[in-house]
Amino acid sequence: MRTQDIPNFISLATGIILVGSLTQNTLRLAAGQATEIAITVGLLKLIQLLQVADLILILAKKSQGSPVSCFFQLLGRNVVSLYFVSSDSHPGKLMPMCWAWAVADCLRYLYYLNKENKWLGHLRYNAFIILYPFGVYHEML
Repeated sequence: MRTQDIPNFISLATGIILVGSLTQNTLRLAAGQATEIAITVGLLKLIQLLQVADLILILAKKSQGSPVSCFFQLLGRNVVSLYFVSSDSHPGKLMPMCWAWAVADCLRYLYYLNKENKWLGHLRYNAFIILYPFGVYHEML
């Protein structure tokens, strides 16, 4: 593994952990059981704060990307996750937004780790057509 891949691998791993927490809560919600939404909310907030590393790496020229678009994505997600999301949020409204964010992040970091895979590149750059409107809609709920 190349040194510049380590942050992408860590981000992918945290996204997978969030997907695991979301899966558990989704199954509990579907079964009419109590969810552990506080754990998912905590993970979401931590992961979004750690995404600042992306901007730092871009500014340090250790990663490719636009610092402006990275900054605004970080700003938007951190405002939503830190100020509007709480463990009191209704799981049925919160979890779809978390799913959209987690899937988008997992696709992004999988692609960054394997840019030669054309299918993964196609998926990464076209999944936003569904994920972004879906995520934004649930951010507004």
